[in-house]
Amino acid sequence: MDAPTECTLSTFTALTSTVEGGVTFGLITCADLIYEFPTVDLISSGVVHFVVPVAWDDSMAQMQVMGWAQGFSLAHGVNVVVSNHRTATESGSGAWSSGSTQSYVFAPSNRGDAKVMLAELPLAPAASATTGATAASA
Repeated sequence: MDAPTECTLSTFTALTSTVEGGVTFGLITCADLIYEFPTVDLISSGVVHFVVPVAWDDSMAQMQVMGWAQGFSLAHGVNVVVSNHRTATESGSGAWSSGSTQSYVFAPSNRGDAKVMLAELPLAPAASATTGATAASA
């Protein structure tokens, strides 16, 4: 991976990965989920599947990762998979397709009993309820 010496809009390239079968995933991290860049650039380029590792804690009611992820999925008509830390103060992981919850867990704990979640997500997410368009047709 080429890393620019300066990270500006002109030098930054959003990270994507295309897997077998031609499915492209956009990788955004943590708070990128709530900002226009790089998410809107990825959506404009046709990315409809997002993987988002996060480290959001549960201390602020307005910053709950599952709500933001579900809203992002709904607003843009995309699939989003979020994986959060699982501690006594950080929790909330899940998968959403066009805002519809496919799988989730919210169980703050330090017990070490975390589980792997599975969810089937559509290759072509449904149209966005807010825009009437899928990301690919936007």
